[in-house]
Amino acid sequence: MFRRRPFWLSGRTAELDLSSLGVPADATLLLNPDAVGFYRVNYDAAGWRQLRRLLSRRPAASSSPLSGAPRAQLESDLKFLSRLRLMPVAGAGADAG
Repeated sequence: MFRRRPFWLSGRTAELDLSSLGVPADATLLLNPDAVGFYRVNYDAAGWRQLRRLLSRRPAASSSPLSGAPRAQLESDLKFLSRLRLMPVAGAGADAG
């Protein structure tokens, strides 16, 4: 089940205690799903693994949280962060090249 919970940044970076929000430790999180504003989202290694697994599948419908703009933004973040060596190139998504 996909749920949206708004959280607004008050500075350049933010840390969230997800357990205090009731988010399960094994939940897959997609931050900035509507690609609002111009900034990149970086995840920890476990987060990228989960998101790459979802990206490797074709979206079942246009209502999927990983279709359209959210998918394109996530793939763009993966490639951009890989170029800056902020994550391994091997983690740059299903179609990176």
